[in-house]
Amino acid sequence: MFREKILIFIFSFLISYFLIKIFYKLFKKNNFLFSNYKLKKIPSCMGIVFVITQTITSLLSLTLLEINHVIIFYYLICMLFIAVISLLDDIIGNYKIKGFKGHISNLIRGNITTGALKAITGFICSFFISYFISNNLNELIINTIILVLSINFINLLDLRPGRAVKMTIILMIILLLSQPIVNTFILISALGFLIVYLPKDLKGIVMLGDVGANTLGWTLGVQLILSVNSIIKFIALILLIIIHIVAEKYSISKIIETSIRNLR
Repeated sequence: MFREKILIFIFSFLISYFLIKIFYKLFKKNNFLFSNYKLKKIPSCMGIVFVITQTITSLLSLTLLEINHVIIFYYLICMLFIAVISLLDDIIGNYKIKGFKGHISNLIRGNITTGALKAITGFICSFFISYFISNNLNELIINTIILVLSINFINLLDLRPGRAVKMTIILMIILLLSQPIVNTFILISALGFLIVYLPKDLKGIVMLGDVGANTLGWTLGVQLILSVNSIIKFIALILLIIIHIVAEKYSISKIIETSIRNLR
């Protein structure tokens, strides 16, 4: 099993390495560029490489590893739905409307935004997979909310170079080291992509986009609800709720930057 997971990591690393080069050149050549926080035009939506890599390695893992094929199939199908809607949001989304509150309030008024479609898709996917792994109603509710908030969590950090990727790597390593957990290949494969991608993100020459941040958040959330006990889930739920409440009222980037300055 260990040898197969190392193979998956290497496979993910190599696929990501070549695909990042291909998509970077493709986006630059076709002027598929978006403004970063410095208003510099750079290739965004590079998270599409993660989606492709994760799809390939998931299919490979189904043949190599003794894992729960049904759950992984559900994870993969839902990830693809989230990726499609997130990519749509990247391309034509209205960035003046922010947060769950902004998109839901617009939806209530009959103004359908790509952000609202993304939230609805995230909820349906979260409820769907939670329904099949939860033992009771309370667990179903907790798992669903964790997944919904996890999808958006990494996106909240993807506003400065390297921030979202570094946090994702840290959380994935914690999950991998905390205990023997099932289906860890989805994290191992994700790490293969992230290690290749991180240097370019740190230089500020590419961005994950919603398509990358949301699918990475989905991956973290699925692994979390599959692997930890109810106490850890409850703690994670409270933390995610607090972070999203704060994000609705304040800028997470400004909070982080102020904290870093104070530490110095």
